[in-house]
Amino acid sequence: MVEFNLPIKAEYGLLGSSVTVHNSATGEWGRDVTYPVLGHQFEAINISQAGDKPNSPVASSEGEFGSRNQEKFLVSVKTKYSTIGAPDYKEYIRQMSESVEGLIQTALEKEFSEALVSADSNRSLAKAITVVTPTDLKGGLGALEQEYTKRYGVQPTLHIPSSMVMDNSSLKPDKKGVLRTRLGSPVVAGAGYASAYTANSLSGSVYATGPITVVIPRITEENAVNRYSDTKTNTAFVDWEVAVAVVWTTEGVLKTELTKTY
Repeated sequence: MVEFNLPIKAEYGLLGSSVTVHNSATGEWGRDVTYPVLGHQFEAINISQAGDKPNSPVASSEGEFGSRNQEKFLVSVKTKYSTIGAPDYKEYIRQMSESVEGLIQTALEKEFSEALVSADSNRSLAKAITVVTPTDLKGGLGALEQEYTKRYGVQPTLHIPSSMVMDNSSLKPDKKGVLRTRLGSPVVAGAGYASAYTANSLSGSVYATGPITVVIPRITEENAVNRYSDTKTNTAFVDWEVAVAVVWTTEGVLKTELTKTY
């Protein structure tokens, strides 16, 4: 019997190796996610000679340590397949789970970056502050990476449209399969992050956040919300609804607009 390769989802997206994925229980879909915010935005750092007493605080901050709530949003996926010569239901789920997760991943990236249905109180990339004057693609990523570390004192996670990755030789996967910059910052390359093409250019928004955690249930047989068969057309249908939250534990989100010309 010939064994064929099964499809896999895009490796470096918002459900990929550059983020932490927490698989929530099936019954948790209606709950908010409470998460800590651990970072400050530094407004002033004073340096003086040893023994001198600074005239002002070494650092003051915007934001506070504490916790926030992130309201989940619902992603629905409907699938159908011919039952003629098809595997049984459990085998179909096994074979299709990566494809379904890939569709959810792209929808998740679009919602996280555009906030089309998310609650106003939710944090997202759509609320980013534009801070960096664009240069070329590589220089823009480096400037954004530097600005985030300068403001918040931590290594950022960068978010970039997947279409822009091929034009940036500074992004490479490490030994664990995490896509990183030369300085080691993890990168999420999302097909759901918007980019625009013209005859001689490629443009899109690039973002910086803290480390990302995605709360999402697994795509399993138990998580299917609807399944039925139409014997007249020999067609089976399987639907999923998953409640998802995307959070990060630092204070801010920054953004720059980049354009690559050809």
